[in-house]
Amino acid sequence: MKTHFGPWTTAIDTGSTAQLSAFWKRRLRMLPHVGTGQMRCSKRGALMLVLLAVVALTLPNITVESTSRALADDKPEAKTAEATSPAEYYPQPSEAEKKIEAALNSRVTVEFNETPLADALDLLHKRTGVNLFLDKKGLAEDSVKRGEKMLLRAKEIPLKHVLRITLSQANLVFIVVDDVVMVTTRTEADSRLFARTYPVADLIHSPMGQDFASLIEMLTTTVDPTSWDENGGAASMKPNFDSNCLVVSQTYANQEQILSLLRSLRAAKQQAGGKADAVKK
Repeated sequence: MKTHFGPWTTAIDTGSTAQLSAFWKRRLRMLPHVGTGQMRCSKRGALMLVLLAVVALTLPNITVESTSRALADDKPEAKTAEATSPAEYYPQPSEAEKKIEAALNSRVTVEFNETPLADALDLLHKRTGVNLFLDKKGLAEDSVKRGEKMLLRAKEIPLKHVLRITLSQANLVFIVVDDVVMVTTRTEADSRLFARTYPVADLIHSPMGQDFASLIEMLTTTVDPTSWDENGGAASMKPNFDSNCLVVSQTYANQEQILSLLRSLRAAKQQAGGKADAVKK
C-alpha cells in the first residue's frame, strides 16, 4: 500500500510511525527565522497598506453611485415636467404670471366680518404677496364703492376661490392682466378678450381623421354659449388644421374654463386608455 501522500507521510493502515518528507523538514528548520526581520514592515509601509485598502473599498461605491446618478439623469422621467411636457397653450405665461397662478392656487384662511372691500383686498395682499389692483375707474362707472362690506369665513381654501366668493358680493370679478390681479366689474372684464392657441392634436384624432367639429361643439356649448360669435357674441374659436390647434379669443374667466375642460378631457382619455390596456392584458 502507498504510504507517502504528498509532502506529509502517514502511517494510516500501515502500522508504522509518521514520517515527514525532506521538503517539510527543511521548511520547519527555517521557522525560527520567520518574522525576525526579513518580513517585518515599517510603520510607514503599514500605513500605506491601510490607505490603499480604504481606497479600494471606497472606489466601488463611488463608481456605483456615479453610474446610478448618470443613469438617472438619462431617464426621461428624471427630467422636469416643464422640459418634457408640451405647452397647454400659447403664448405661454410669463414668470410673473406663473407666480400669480401659483399664489391663486395657494390655500388661505380668512375671516371677513363686515370688512370694507379695500381692507379685505389689502389683507389678502399681505397674506399672499399677490399684487391686487382695484380698478377704481370701472368701479366708479358701475357705482361700486370701495367701502362695500364683505362677509366671509374660510379656512384653507385656494385664494382664487376666496376672491371669487368675496368679490361676487359686490358683483365684481378678477382677471390677470399686465402681471397683476385686477379687481374690476363684470362689464369691464367681459369687454377684454384674450387670445390663446391650444394644441389639441391628442383630442381631435379619430379613425376618420381630424375631428375638430366635435371638440369645438363641446367647448362652445359648455363654456358661456351666448358669448360666441355664432350666437351674437364677441368671442371666437377657429381650428388651425396645419398645426392641430384651436385659436380662441375669449374673456379671462372663459379661457380658464376652456383650459379646465381640456385638462378634464385628457384625464378622461388617459383613464380610458389605461382601462383598455388592462382589459387587453
